[in-house]
Amino acid sequence: IERYIKSKPGDVYLPSRLSNDLKSIYSMGYFADIRIEAKDLPAGKRITFQVKEKPTIRYLKFKRNRVYDDEEIEEALNIKSGSILNIFAIQNNIIRIEDLYKEKNYHNVAVQYEIEELDNNQGDLRFIIKEGKKVKIERISFEGNVVYSEKELKKIIKTNERGAWTWLTGSGELDKE
Repeated sequence: IERYIKSKPGDVYLPSRLSNDLKSIYSMGYFADIRIEAKDLPAGKRITFQVKEKPTIRYLKFKRNRVYDDEEIEEALNIKSGSILNIFAIQNNIIRIEDLYKEKNYHNVAVQYEIEELDNNQGDLRFIIKEGKKVKIERISFEGNVVYSEKELKKIIKTNERGAWTWLTGSGELDKE
């Protein structure tokens, strides 16, 4: 904390500098609450920074995931056990999980989270995954084509419709590219 604050013993008391110090400490991302107390003493003011640390992650857990096992999902995340519980990092990792599922054509995936608070300022972070169903292309149609028939156009494009052998060939898989 001392590396982040500008106020030092012996400095002139400036509330604006303390306000900037508060912002600097908060920007570290480690604290849920920060308070500054100023106590009058004969030699000047004693400034005390009271901080409440954010909890750390004890365990990452996953619920309702069938397509990927826990280890595969955990590899895609940038938070681990011991990381600080930070809402922005959690939101970022929800997007990472959703992107992982979209790679396997689960475009309707929805991820939520819950935190189980524990003693010693720790918590277990649980991601609840609703995988949804794979997205399949049932039908491709073209509008406004005059020169080329629909059949000719379908031969040119890589995307194809779901067929009887989809489970074997992968036809009908939605690939946004």
